[in-house]
Amino acid sequence: MNIAEYQGTLLHLLGQINQNMAGIFPCFYSIYDLTPAQAKPLAILRQEGDMTLGDLSRHLMMAGGNLSPLCKKLESLGYLTRNRCREDERSVVITLTEKGNSLLIKIEEDMSALCQAAFTQQTEEDLASIITGLTKLNALLTGLKDNLNKGAQHNET
Repeated sequence: MNIAEYQGTLLHLLGQINQNMAGIFPCFYSIYDLTPAQAKPLAILRQEGDMTLGDLSRHLMMAGGNLSPLCKKLESLGYLTRNRCREDERSVVITLTEKGNSLLIKIEEDMSALCQAAFTQQTEEDLASIITGLTKLNALLTGLKDNLNKGAQHNET
């Protein structure tokens, strides 16, 4: 397989994966009147812990100007707090509240209950193989991105 064929296959599969995920996860969020865009920052905060608005923006690959109103909305719902950083008042630290954490636990419980049948049809080896494959894909893409960044830096000099 040449690079162009690999790229085409990869883009096709990633597109299908995104479509499938977009068809699954909103069902779980909508029960709690959340959009996927609202659920993502909450999930990242739960996994990574407190972070600045800028760091959260980079995790989500979303402009800070778009994320800020989203965080204000989530704060008004009681799912997170926004506080100025003591060391640098230009930065805003985003923290998941207990209410936000409890909501994510409920969503995870709903997902587990409804998806258990599909997962039990897979062997542990198959599930591990999927994670291994995605980890390898991520490493490949990280390497490509690093090479592109090095090439761009080299061209600037």
